[in-house]
Amino acid sequence: MLRFVAFVAILAFCLSDNPTHAAKVQGKVVVTKELRESLSKLEEKNRTAVTTGYWNEPNGVIQVDPPFVNPSRDLGVVLIKEGAADPGPDDVLTVKVLMSSLEKNLVVIAPGTRIKFVSVDPYDHELYSPGMKNFLPEKQSRNAFRPIDFPKEGVYEVHCKLFSHFKAWIVVTKSTDVLDVDAKGAFTLEDMELGKYTIKVSHRGAWIHEQSFEIEKERGETQVEIKLTPGGKKAEKKDSDSDKKKKKNGKKKSRKDK
Repeated sequence: MLRFVAFVAILAFCLSDNPTHAAKVQGKVVVTKELRESLSKLEEKNRTAVTTGYWNEPNGVIQVDPPFVNPSRDLGVVLIKEGAADPGPDDVLTVKVLMSSLEKNLVVIAPGTRIKFVSVDPYDHELYSPGMKNFLPEKQSRNAFRPIDFPKEGVYEVHCKLFSHFKAWIVVTKSTDVLDVDAKGAFTLEDMELGKYTIKVSHRGAWIHEQSFEIEKERGETQVEIKLTPGGKKAEKKDSDSDKKKKKNGKKKSRKDK
């Protein structure tokens, strides 16, 4: 009995005193007004673009609003840990096909992942991706499944031959994890390891933001706010020793020349 009690006590101590995976990250992706206004300017250049979720036809009564961006449907957010091993392909991912798009306008997966498209729309679809030989137009009725493999990194636009306004993006990239953000852009990461991380955000198939942060404390919470702006933000690059020497030598040379 005493041995059992001692074993339980040691086990409880080990579990409570092992802070390796105890760090937590609370984050939020903020869609700024400036970004939405920049999307309006892009639409002005492309009058054939079809947009949803906001009023975009001037009528003299209702003011034209910039495009609405739903972080959970319109953005792809990935996390990359410095020095982490490649996790490999994701498990088979089931994605619903709606009338005008996929259940998410942008889906991020790892190379080698299979997506199983399932139509929940009462109308038939013929999805395809330009340039993909294994993703040609093929009739798909309601409740039917269609598996497609994405072996290589890249951005793949998904269209429907029967609905000209149908458009979505599949972004295939290597990452440590794909973050699940809600409609307000909030996300939570539990049991995080110490180290340096980079968060990248994709919109309409383009990477629009990159931001780095570091988890230094074994216990506690790290706050990360990502403000999406038209120009985006790139991760800060620290100069290596060789770069510093080059800059230093360059300055000396310019002074001598003067």
